[in-house]
Amino acid sequence: MNEELSTCFIIGVSPRSGTNYLFNLLSRHPQCVAGSFGEVALLRHSALLVDYAERVVTTWTDSWLENGIVSVDGLLAKLGNGLAQFLASSTAASAPTVIPPEDSARKKILLTKTPDVRGLQNFSRLFPENSRAILLVRD
Repeated sequence: MNEELSTCFIIGVSPRSGTNYLFNLLSRHPQCVAGSFGEVALLRHSALLVDYAERVVTTWTDSWLENGIVSVDGLLAKLGNGLAQFLASSTAASAPTVIPPEDSARKKILLTKTPDVRGLQNFSRLFPENSRAILLVRD
């Protein structure tokens, strides 16, 4: 898909919390695009990316850090953007979504899901812009 997608992560607190149901329901909306990967675990091991970014930034010159050219959160945001682009690439092989002309100016939303909250604390650092999380709790 050529147009930029925002990403919506549907995150369940446990298996059988309704991620598949909500994913299927939202994917029927003309503005939403269902990712082709099924359940993804991008956040589960995100602590490794945080550790990586923290270690890499310590090797950069102080002038970069002092001038605000680079930061751990800036690097994490770029890594998260790369992950979101990777997810969006899964839609290229999918059938194109038909959007009514009145909705064509709206930005599309890529849906992804996982029944696992591990790494949720890193979500806003990896996906600070253009992404949303829906946390499902089944009672």
